Amino acid sequence: MQVWRSSENDELTWLATRMYHEFRYVDDVSPLLVEGLGLEILGALFRQADHDSGSRSSRPAWLRQAKDFIHDRFSETVSLTEIAAQAGVHPVHLSRSFRKHYGLSIGEYQRHLRVEHAGRQLRTRRCSLAEIALHAGFSDQAHFSRVFKDYTGLTPARFRNQFYEG
Repeated sequence: MQVWRSSENDELTWLATRMYHEFRYVDDVSPLLVEGLGLEILGALFRQADHDSGSRSSRPAWLRQAKDFIHDRFSETVSLTEIAAQAGVHPVHLSRSFRKHYGLSIGEYQRHLRVEHAGRQLRTRRCSLAEIALHAGFSDQAHFSRVFKDYTGLTPARFRNQFYEG
């Protein structure tokens, strides 16, 4: 059995968390949202199965190296030029190839990693929201709160109140 990368598991975790939230917050729209989230989960699982069955090997090694570099430095400000230099390709080629193979721009991927990291921190640690925001690479707590709510549908404080495991 292939071990999935953290960001792939985290995508499923986020979708499942949002589905759980919808089960708890019942209104007229909840059934539609739960159905849509269920389909997103199935799509993510099929995408992972497809990647695990061979399409991953069709990705150039330099592209996987660039993704790993972004993953390792998600909380830092890194330029497209710096990532491209690390991978040994032109920035435009990197940008196009990344979106083609991963379905996200490099910036979207980095932001996704930041939100995932912040979500893990909110579930397991009791430090301030400002500390979590800075540790995840956000410029300030307000920016963090806005982006986090866009991704999860919950403010960081509400997310922590519902899912804190400590």
